[in-house]
Amino acid sequence: ECYHCPNVHKWFTSGVVAPGSYRIASGGSVIHHAAERPGQPPAWTGPDTDGNGARTGDGDRAGDGDVAATPAGNGGGAGDGYEAYFVWPASAIQCYPGQVINTFRWVPLAVDRTMLIREWWFDTADLTEAQSRLVSDDWENTVAEDFGIVESVQRGVASRGYTPGPLIEDPGGVCGVHSENSVSHLQDLLLASLGDEA
Repeated sequence: ECYHCPNVHKWFTSGVVAPGSYRIASGGSVIHHAAERPGQPPAWTGPDTDGNGARTGDGDRAGDGDVAATPAGNGGGAGDGYEAYFVWPASAIQCYPGQVINTFRWVPLAVDRTMLIREWWFDTADLTEAQSRLVSDDWENTVAEDFGIVESVQRGVASRGYTPGPLIEDPGGVCGVHSENSVSHLQDLLLASLGDEA
């Protein structure tokens, strides 16, 4: 879900995605997030790129035609929007506008502790100043903001005062940020993995 995104993730929703285009779809062991980029090319694509992440002067933009169109695609070509794929049980791939990729792996350490392993993948060994700033800005904004939310939820659940309520679900399947379809999907995946132990 991303219903907290417009209120909590100001950096993400003003510089990485156009919030009104954000869509989430769940199926099998994957939850797919997609959004158009904002009107201007992302700053981290830099002056030495074509605005979509490809180096200028290389004759051919790597990745053209390699990805399928998404409901949130803006028709600008491969690498032009934001996509994220959460893969059950504990990993994710994020594709930022400009063909910038990062991966997440969550390693459970205890009932209330998890180690996050985060890696960024660029097409060159030496990052531009803008790419380095992207990594820092993302960590200091979106990731730090999510840590705050998760820690708050953990405190609430640990207090034994938490009572689950109904989820806000969109029966259409592909939904925007104001839906908890992906939460329901994760709960179903967890119950299926527990089998008779649930």
